[in-house]
This record gives sequence, structure tokens and C-alpha cells, in this order.
Amino acid sequence: MKLRIPKGSSHSKTHILLLSVALFFSFILITSETKPESTDSLPKNTGGNRAVNEPQRATPEKKGGINNKGVKYSHNSMSKRDPFKPFISKAAVGKGKTRGERLVPLQRYNFSQLKLIGIIWRNDKNMAMVEDPEGRGYVVKKGTLIGENNGRVTNILKDRVIIEEVYRNNSGKIKTRTASLKLHNAEGGETQ
Repeated sequence: MKLRIPKGSSHSKTHILLLSVALFFSFILITSETKPESTDSLPKNTGGNRAVNEPQRATPEKKGGINNKGVKYSHNSMSKRDPFKPFISKAAVGKGKTRGERLVPLQRYNFSQLKLIGIIWRNDKNMAMVEDPEGRGYVVKKGTLIGENNGRVTNILKDRVIIEEVYRNNSGKIKTRTASLKLHNAEGGETQ
């Protein structure tokens, strides 16, 4: 069932007029939200080869400012990691040794797998006895390479051996880490 209004009646002219006014105001409201608030801040065209209506390119703000909503913000990317660098650097892949070099037996194990079983005190040179997981014993002294990441024995004390390990962190910086192997007593526990 269709409602037909005769073409010449005043009702059809009123409906068309109201519809066109409503469309006009909705168009004005929609376009007013997307236009800039003021054209005074836009640079004037100096007469170059550019078209008059070409939009201006926005320049990025430096280090901080106020966004359109009036909220202050700043961004500092200096302490952030580069997202395009790989997690594992090519320098860290070889575990510190080049392909041609042979590893000493103590470098095949992580120093946490090794067990300190004795310390020998001399007048000027202290030495220690370290046992690998397979039960083999090795005598170490200051400067001996130990561990998978080129660790070195830096000091031998009365109850422990201090090991310094040089490694690369995720950002590629060289860091040092110290660890110690404590002397175990006869029952298999660590000494006090």
C-alpha cells in the first residue's frame, strides 16, 4: 500500500523543502568537523608552481608539545631497543670462540655444572681442584679459562673460586659477570 501525493499539491513541495533543508544542515555539520578551525595558521601561497588547494605537509614536532586535545606529551626513544635488530647478534653465535680454536675441557661445561672439590695454598700461587659432571678432576689457577662463555679464574680464596665471565647482552654491549664456585665438604654440601 503506497501513499501517493498528487504532484501539484502543497504537501509534496513542503516535504521536498524540509528534506533538502535537513540534508543541507547535515552536510554542514559533517564538513565542519573535518575542516581546520582557523585558516590564519596556514602559510600563504607564495606563487610557486603549487596548486592553490594543495594541502600543506605536516611537520613532525620535536621531543614534545601539545596535541590537538591540549594534552602534553613527549617521546624519548633513546632508551628503547631497535625493533629491527635481531635478538641474537652474529657476534654472540659462536659462544665466544672462533671455529679454529680448540676448547679446553673446562670450557665445554657451564661453570654451574662444575664442582670445587679442593683448594691448595702455596706461598705465592693458590690452586684449586675442580670436578666436571663426568667425574674428571682438573687443577685450575688464576687466569685459567673455565665455562662456556670464556670465563676466567680471577681469584682463589680459602673457600671459593671467583670466575669472571665476559658476554654480550641483547643490545650488543659487552658486559662482565662474576660468579663463584664454593668448596664442598665431605658430605657433598657447601661449606659455611
